Amino acid sequence: MAHSRPKLQLRLPGMIRRALLRCTRSAAQKPDAAHLGESGVSSRQITLCGVSSLSAGVVYGAVGVGSGIVSIAGLTRLVGLPQLQAIGTSTPGQAFSSISGAAIWSFDGCCDLATAACLGVPGLFGALFGLNVASKLPEAKLRLGFAGMLCLIIAPLAARSAYMGCSDSSDKEAAASSQLKARRPFMARLRDDVEKLKGDPARAACHCVVGAGIGVLTGSLATGDSMLMILYLIASGFEQRLALGTTLLASSLPYLLTVVVHLGRGSAVPVLVPASMISMCLGSCLGAQVSCKSLSNEQLQTGLAGGALTVGLLTARDVLKRF
Repeated sequence: MAHSRPKLQLRLPGMIRRALLRCTRSAAQKPDAAHLGESGVSSRQITLCGVSSLSAGVVYGAVGVGSGIVSIAGLTRLVGLPQLQAIGTSTPGQAFSSISGAAIWSFDGCCDLATAACLGVPGLFGALFGLNVASKLPEAKLRLGFAGMLCLIIAPLAARSAYMGCSDSSDKEAAASSQLKARRPFMARLRDDVEKLKGDPARAACHCVVGAGIGVLTGSLATGDSMLMILYLIASGFEQRLALGTTLLASSLPYLLTVVVHLGRGSAVPVLVPASMISMCLGSCLGAQVSCKSLSNEQLQTGLAGGALTVGLLTARDVLKRF
């Protein structure tokens, strides 16, 4: 199999290049009887992929989380992909939506550039470790991990965030105008953000550790990372909009790395990737419009908590029925 993987010979530092190749070899040696090749993809599956990705984009654009939850669940339950292949197919759309969303929020001044770098760069190494773990785990364990993440972590945290948002929404609104950054040149904002973080090295180190840990989730399950990062930033004193924009930018780097690895090792279905990317981008724009004009953040977080719990329970039931 080694002769068929020349695309991963990138000009990267030796440690990163060796880790990428190790991920690829592990995936190539792992048998997967349910693996879906391009020749086995029907027009119905492409349509279902587009619908699930559109729904994922709507949720992602509205609250900045949920793209992995909805898209991976749709690809496994509707399209019929194995868990690892669903993760590989969904990550290009997640990366594209994250980059475009980060650009929009950054132009609006809702992004802490230095914090995003502290979270995103260590997240690259965490994602490498997570990709290695995912390539070695059997299908049932990956799906159980996905279900456990939804039921035990994402749903409770989303519900708590919604409850806390309802109880102190007036305080957050009062602080929002003073915390959000004005529209200024990119380099000026970067300088200010770096100076602010240099004065608090303990916080910078904490960001790096959290970013690496969340990167493991990005690489292994491709879900739960954005929600945990937003909740961490809110707990660190960030306003919701600033936390959302910073998370989108910080998530871009690990997602791009996972795209390179998944496409390089063949765990994505290439014919489904364009449908996933385009639909998720369109859904993200639509979700942002609806969120701004119609729904409160607490309503969206409550819906996300209920949806995460439902999908997690259904996924766990499907896996346990096989034993």
